[in-house]
Parts: sequence; C-alpha cells; structure tokens
Amino acid sequence: MLIALLSACTRPELSLFSTYSLRENLASYRVRTPDPSLNCPTLGQHIYVYWNLKQIYPLPLELKLYIRFGNRTEIVESIYLTSYCGNYVYSLINDDYFEKNGILTYKAELLDNGSIIQQWLHQLWVDRIVFSENGNEKSNLEESEEDNVNLTDEKDSEDKCNLEPSNNKIENEKAETPNKKKKRRKRKSKNINTTENKKEIINQEIINQDKKETDIQKENNQQQKENEKT
Repeated sequence: MLIALLSACTRPELSLFSTYSLRENLASYRVRTPDPSLNCPTLGQHIYVYWNLKQIYPLPLELKLYIRFGNRTEIVESIYLTSYCGNYVYSLINDDYFEKNGILTYKAELLDNGSIIQQWLHQLWVDRIVFSENGNEKSNLEESEEDNVNLTDEKDSEDKCNLEPSNNKIENEKAETPNKKKKRRKRKSKNINTTENKKEIINQEIINQDKKETDIQKENNQQQKENEKT
C-alpha cells in the first residue's frame, strides 16, 4: 500500500506551469509592512519548468520552450540540461510584458539528438497551420525556411538577368563587322534627318497658320473701317 502511494506522488519527468507577478503577491502587501516595491511593483508573468528524468537518457539533453505571446509573436528558448533533475524559469516582466501583451500559451519539448523523447503542451496550445497558394499545409518553420530559399533563388536569378544583357551587349559589339557599323551609323543619321524634317514641317505649318490669322485680321479691320465710313 505504501509503495503504491509513493509511486502515485512521484513528479512527472517534465512539468510546466505559469504564474503572474503582481503587487498582491508581495509578502509586504499581505502583512502590511513598508516596502518600496509596493509603489513600483514588478508586473509580468513567469513560466516554471521542472524536469525529473530517468537516467536512461545520455546527457546533455536539449529542452526547447516554445512561447506564444498575446501580440501573436512567438519565440523559442533552447536550454541544455546537464543534470537529470532541475528547473528553469522564463520571465516576461514590465515593458516586455506590456509590449507583447503577456504570455498566451506555451509548450516544451525534450530532445535527444533531435528526437523528441518528452513533450508538454499548454491547454491552449495549437500548432499553427499555414496554407500555401497550391493548398498544401505548412508549419511556420517550414514556411519561413522555404521563403528564405525562394528569396535567395530570386536574388540570384535577378543578378544573372542583370548580368546577361550587359555581357550579350559586349559580345555583340565585339562581333560587329565594319560594314555593320557603317549601316548602323547610316540608320542613326537617317533617323536624325527625318526628325529634323518633321520639325521643319511643323514650324512651316505654324508660320502659315499665323499668316492666315493676320490676313483675316487685316480683312476684318478693313471691313470695319468701310462700315464706319458708310
């Protein structure tokens, strides 16, 4: 009977819980003693991690703590365990607490050479699912890795595209024969002549239009004088 009770009270290999750091948690607040911390208390949240592992696992082990905040951001804390029993505290206090809107949920994974041997999930923890354009499901980590790969590929392709035209232009210029150069110069001079001819035609049309307007104005003035005489 005693052995059964002792085995029922053993601590699990991995356990977590969180608490709030408030003014009311101070001992001086409860016993009503003078304390400067009552006027400027530390506000925030703490995550307590406890592990009590079997000695079948080789040390060191890696403990990953995934924390999701109220502003929808997420971080991963990596802790390397050098003992089979211990604890770790993550604190989010004061400015960081208000900036990140507190701790929303969290989970912990105990890893041995990259393989998960223990896992603990908060009751609100849900893995994020991101859908790509082709409808496949992706996790946040996979999506970020693929985005980085795509960005590097796009950058390399852009650099290649920017280099290729200049290289082609240089090669084409080298390959040009003297006859091609002469033809290209003739085409340029022809284009220049056509643009100059167009300008002369436009200027002549403007002059003719002005002349017509002056002639019409003279006729009107003459007609007006004749009308005044009569």
